Amino acid sequence: MNEHIFDQQLQRYRNDLAVILKSLQDVTLMIGNKELTDWVSELRVRTTDPFMFVVVGEVKAGKSSFINALLKREVCKVAPDPCTDTVQQIVYGEKESVQVINEHLKKIMLPVDILQELAIVDTPGTNNVTIKEHQEITEHFIPHSDLIIFVFPCINPYQQSAWKFLSYIHTEWHKKVIFILQQADLLKLNPEGLDINRNNVVREAQKRGIENPQTFCVSAKDELEQRVDESGFDDIRSYIQENITGSNAVILKLKNGIETANHIIEQIQKGLQLRAAQLEVDQAFRLEVKQLLEQREIHSINEVDRVIEYTLEGYHKVALTLEQEMDTQLGFFSLLGRSVMTLPLLNKLTTKKSFSAWFEDFKDRLQQELTNVLQERLNSGIFDVAHNVQQMVAQIELKIQVNQKNPLINNDSVFTHIAERRGNILNDLKEHFAIFVKNDSNMQPITDNNPLWNMVAVLATGGGIAATGGLLAALTQGIWLDITGGLVVAVGLVLVGGGAQWSKHKVLANYRETVKKTSEQLKQRIQEQLKPYIHNLKFDVEKHFLKFDAYLANEAKDVEQLRIQQQQSKQALNKLNDELKKDYPTIVLG
Repeated sequence: MNEHIFDQQLQRYRNDLAVILKSLQDVTLMIGNKELTDWVSELRVRTTDPFMFVVVGEVKAGKSSFINALLKREVCKVAPDPCTDTVQQIVYGEKESVQVINEHLKKIMLPVDILQELAIVDTPGTNNVTIKEHQEITEHFIPHSDLIIFVFPCINPYQQSAWKFLSYIHTEWHKKVIFILQQADLLKLNPEGLDINRNNVVREAQKRGIENPQTFCVSAKDELEQRVDESGFDDIRSYIQENITGSNAVILKLKNGIETANHIIEQIQKGLQLRAAQLEVDQAFRLEVKQLLEQREIHSINEVDRVIEYTLEGYHKVALTLEQEMDTQLGFFSLLGRSVMTLPLLNKLTTKKSFSAWFEDFKDRLQQELTNVLQERLNSGIFDVAHNVQQMVAQIELKIQVNQKNPLINNDSVFTHIAERRGNILNDLKEHFAIFVKNDSNMQPITDNNPLWNMVAVLATGGGIAATGGLLAALTQGIWLDITGGLVVAVGLVLVGGGAQWSKHKVLANYRETVKKTSEQLKQRIQEQLKPYIHNLKFDVEKHFLKFDAYLANEAKDVEQLRIQQQQSKQALNKLNDELKKDYPTIVLG
């Protein structure tokens, strides 16, 4: 394979990776996670940058001396004050210069040939890194590094903070790592101790999933003092020359770019799985509310029918008793006897009431007995309807509270903003629904002067049970007058023409017809008051979920679109990675 074809292949792979990263960046923009978007954006930019080392280790491990020796000049301060140290990015420049990026980062440009292919990042000690410095390292350099150089002092390579940071680098970002045991000159007289420490580093690295740890023992002191045969830097430079310069650097950067992009996709995929699971939970919750509303609506309508049946049963029972009394009192001899009682002399000799007195008493009792039975039965039946409504509202309120306390997506950093949006929507739903439940004005009648509606509304909100009697009294005043008025008119036919005994059957027939008619009116009045209330209550409850329903619809759409896009990016990365492995199977680092 000639060099021209070789370069063309690498350029094609670079272009392919750039296209995949652009698609991945579009995914992160759709997600709305700025940190992910910044990572992918910087990864795109760094794809064509020089190969980047990030040098890490504890304070006084010899990091700065190692870099100075590698570059054969003093670039980094040795043993700086760890409290004021900064991250130093060392890159190629035609002239030596220093650019301060911020208080925790500066860029050093040097006219050193090796820096045309390599960039080096010197970091503060892992055991003294401040939060800001750590953020600078982990956000801007670790995700985009091509190789992590872990520097340990050869005398004591067992610092826990350094190994903890290594676990983060390798587990979280799957970065390639090599190990430098610096200050080897301190163990010149104890080569066995150096071998023991080196082997221990290998074992510790293997425990953390690094299968073949590359480990070098060097002495920056010897290198800087021209004892190059003893410094060990020839080995590290040979390793860099064989593995990291020229075309190898491009191939390794491509592989590192693929690994980093895969890591980002894995984070998105994990978050997307949680987001999809959260969506399923929320959809199930919403379905439960809908089913509960439908079931309770049917149950409440059935309750209304039972109220009507129970009330009419009492109404007909009283009406029949009064009819029987009328039948007796409208008989010939009864009417004759009551007519005689109108004579002054006989009226003084008996306690039997005149027909006129009986009739007035009958009208009063008719109205009172009907009122009593209807009040009693409606009171009992309507309370059951109201209790059913009250239970429905309480169950929905409880379901809202339970679902609000089930934030699966809160545990994911990628979709934090989605978790916040969901939390805000559920908070609004909970607060407004609580107001709806407690506020009687949300349950007003469709028409004015509707005491039955008002009574059920008060009962449904749990605050008006004590007012039932007064509300029922207001309700019965209109309905009972219509019913008893019709019956009294029918009975009044007795007074027409003085021949009432021959009109008895007509009077009773008119009475029965009026009872039937007013029975239908009573049924219709109750239906017109209660059933629309139940239907409208369901509608009022559903209105509170409009915002949540819109959220669910958007979530379902976004989750499916993100799932497809991240799968496409994943497949494209896998394809590119397979092609690289096939064409360059021997290029392996770390």
